[in-house]
This record gives sequence, C-alpha cells and structure tokens, in this order.
Amino acid sequence: MKRSVALLAFAAILFVSTGAMAANTVAVTAQAALNGTNFGLSVNLDGSNTLAYVSSDHPNQEKVYRARFWIDQRNLQIPEGTAGTNHIRFFIGVDQAGAGQHLVGFLTKSADDHNFHFIVWAESDTPNDFKNGGNIFLGGQPRQVEVEWAAASAPGADDGFVQITRVDNPAQTDGRSDLDNDTIEMDRFRIGVFANPVALTDFYYMDEFESFRTLAP
Repeated sequence: MKRSVALLAFAAILFVSTGAMAANTVAVTAQAALNGTNFGLSVNLDGSNTLAYVSSDHPNQEKVYRARFWIDQRNLQIPEGTAGTNHIRFFIGVDQAGAGQHLVGFLTKSADDHNFHFIVWAESDTPNDFKNGGNIFLGGQPRQVEVEWAAASAPGADDGFVQITRVDNPAQTDGRSDLDNDTIEMDRFRIGVFANPVALTDFYYMDEFESFRTLAP
C-alpha cells in the first residue's frame, strides 16, 4: 500500500533544546518547495547538537518499508573528507519495541569527488552492529531519492535488504541483501537533524515525502 501524504498532514514535530536556547529547527516554508510544489520542509542548523525532526508514524511493525522524497542539500557547508565530521544524519528508521534506531541516512561531502553523497547504514539483530548499506552520488542539485528496507525472511536466512536509489539524472542504485535482521521492524521514519558530529549553521530542504509497504517494482 502506498502512503503519499503532505508533510503537514502527518508531521508530528519534535523540538528538543539543550543549552542557552540554541536549537536546530524544522519549518514548512515556500522557499523549501521542490519539484513544482508550493511548500516544503526546511531543516535549519544553528551550530548546536540538538534534535529537530518530523516523524511519519504510518509504519506499524512493518517487515518491508520504502520511502521516497526530494532533497536539496546544496546549502550544507559540510567539511570535506574530514574523518568522523564530514556528514550529518538526516533520517532514521525506528523499531519502537525492539532495536530502536536501526536505519540511518547520512549526507556527506566526499574528498574524492568534492561532491555530496547519500549513505545509508542498517543494523543487524546484534545491537549496534550497523552495516554500510549503500552510497550514491547527489552532486550539486536537488534530487529525488528512495530508501528501501526489508527484514530477513527467517532466523539464519541472512537475506535482509537495504537499498538507496537516486531516481533521476541518471538513476543510480546501491545496496545489499545479506543482512541478519529478522527480528527488526519499522515503526517510525523520521527526517531532520540527529546528533551530528559537526557544528553547522546552514540548512537543507526536503519535499514530496511518500512511503510504501512494498519494495520498488
């Protein structure tokens, strides 16, 4: 089943602040509109390490999940190629009852090609055992991207799946299908900014979020 909804229709916005009023924020603005829409989500970073995100609560103990959205990363001033600090975490998938945060998306700046990349990590049944699930080139323009995830079919099957795709200009896909993650489920999908290692004072845009209970055809 397809879950295609406007951000304002599903977004439960969590704002967490620590310190003297410094906080990252999210806001729906006309400036963040992508692909011909009227409004989009602006994720604004102020140099602090606070959480700010919107949450889709449509997933419910899902064993298969897919999300698609537009992203404009061009205004992020991520340090290029500095180990441990050349990324921000911009989405997480959550298992409410068990694994907790088990799918993590990163925006990063490569020292090799000097461009933005989208990277995903997926956790196995072993707590905190995250596997690299893909790396695709974004470059310097807005992109429509997709992330797909599936739990393994049975204990010991080791056929859990994660894949990320740049949908256009031209299409690019990267992923793996050997995850031992049969006990994990998808209950929440959150987009924003999450405890990042680098202090940034800039922003990125996201728009046209859709989610599905099936993998791509």
